Amino acid sequence: YWTRNASFLRLKHLQIGYDFSSKFLKNSNISKLRVYIHGENIKTFDYFYPGWDPEMETSGYYAVSYYPITSLWSLGINVQF
Repeated sequence: YWTRNASFLRLKHLQIGYDFSSKFLKNSNISKLRVYIHGENIKTFDYFYPGWDPEMETSGYYAVSYYPITSLWSLGINVQF
């Protein structure tokens, strides 16, 4: 009764980017241009308690941390002149 299915699959890191071609940049002073979006702790697929992290440390039946893992998103631009 107290045993939980703690199997999970987590999408931990994902980065998607686009490098603009030199044809697009030929009329500017930019030699390279890259735009990207990066995500951390994007999605966890599990059967654990809703909002809880299956990797959290437990001591006995009390969990040390009841907070879900925070997702982090960033958007970036790399420019080389």
